[in-house]
Amino acid sequence: MNTFQASVSFQDVTVEFSQEEWQHMGPV
Repeated sequence: MNTFQASVSFQDVTVEFSQEEWQHMGPV
């Protein structure tokens, strides 16, 4: 896995995490 693929995967995970988990966690 190169840096570009890692960045894309990280962004995808961040988007999924943000939309679902941040709502449960609330503002930090």
